[in-house]
Amino acid sequence: PQCAYLQVQKWLAKQKTRILRCDHFHVIFTIPEQLRFLWHFNTRLMTQILFTCSRDTLFELLGDQRYMGAKPGIIAS
Repeated sequence: PQCAYLQVQKWLAKQKTRILRCDHFHVIFTIPEQLRFLWHFNTRLMTQILFTCSRDTLFELLGDQRYMGAKPGIIAS
């Protein structure tokens, strides 16, 4: 086996350039395993539904004064 130290360091350096320069939270939304078969039949629609529901959930939850009372900025990929 070869040492991957240099590869790891290059990867880390690249990732550091992608980090937002502000406080942020990383949030991941997934679909239940039981629904994944639907994803394969209409990926575009299912992606749109997932992102729309995720966005609406974050805006509702984080906009509530009991939690953050904030309007989040969202980057989806």
